[in-house]
Amino acid sequence: MKTEIFKCILRTVAPVHIGCDEVYEPTGFFVDKERACLIVFDPLDFIAGLEPTDKERFSSICKKGTVESILEIYKFLRNHPVQGRPVKACPDFVKHYEQVLSLSGNKIRKELNQFIIERTAFIPGDQRPYIPGSAVKGALRTAYLNMLAENGPDLRSYLRSIKPRKGSKDDRHKKLEQKLLELDHVPNRERISKDPFRLIKVSDFMPVGEVGTKIFYAINKKKKPSDKEPNGPYQILEAVMPGAVFTGEIRVEIPGGSHLEKEAVSRPISLEKLLNSLDLFFGEQKIRENGELR
Repeated sequence: MKTEIFKCILRTVAPVHIGCDEVYEPTGFFVDKERACLIVFDPLDFIAGLEPTDKERFSSICKKGTVESILEIYKFLRNHPVQGRPVKACPDFVKHYEQVLSLSGNKIRKELNQFIIERTAFIPGDQRPYIPGSAVKGALRTAYLNMLAENGPDLRSYLRSIKPRKGSKDDRHKKLEQKLLELDHVPNRERISKDPFRLIKVSDFMPVGEVGTKIFYAINKKKKPSDKEPNGPYQILEAVMPGAVFTGEIRVEIPGGSHLEKEAVSRPISLEKLLNSLDLFFGEQKIRENGELR
């Protein structure tokens, strides 16, 4: 097979959060109110530097293992500042943190269950953020499917024909995807191997130099102005700041002329079409979002 390689640089133009199922643990940070940032540190180094009496007290707090004890940990750390890695935080987060420290009674459990800082994807060795190749590949797939849908036949009648029965699971999005990629007539056991995106390899996008992050809130907003804002729990997220640079590459394998290679996937994808779909889809999304945010 022929391989097309596209080495690329990504520069963030807005805050970016990519979830990784990791959070900033209460025993690993404190908030510097004056600098408006989290100070993240190694809990083992912190404990090693404590006086014996403080070490015993901190250990007894941690052993409690209750939601309420998290508040005790926050208060202990506030009075025992330590050197660490700074992470910027928005002003509202610093105010929120101070409010949490002053909680009492029944409010503690409810508030602390929500006061979780979700980390963006990071490199374990040096803690710098990165963009997983799987996230980039997902964006490529979305853009390419959108291009196929726009350039292909009208799919409304097809969607009506596969409307699920009442009470059954709605899997039309999967069936539509299979049709667009010409996998609808491929046996289930062969669909993974025949999927054209099997021949697209995307590396992780690694940070160039120091990449700053900041703690933000993710909130729900209605697209149309309304007197009633949407309800729902807030999220506290770490996000990569605009202007961060990452490098990586996209490899696209193109089947050759042999019958075996031609049958490798349902419909081969060229690098040119893949990049064109990115420009088309995300260009339109940027215009739409700019209009909604006016």
